[in-house]
Amino acid sequence: IERIVDWFGTLWPQMFLATGFCSSKDWVLLGLSMANWSVLCFIAFLVAAMVLSRRGG
Repeated sequence: IERIVDWFGTLWPQMFLATGFCSSKDWVLLGLSMANWSVLCFIAFLVAAMVLSRRGG
């Protein structure tokens, strides 16, 4: 895996470049940060999976 990361680092260096702090909110949509949207999407997928599994697939 380390070789792949090194290869990607030479191919696409901006992908592995840390440019800010994790606590800063750079991306906000409708008042929610990226982390909030990620949690909401995870919960939506979890609920959808539970509904589909109860229906029988």
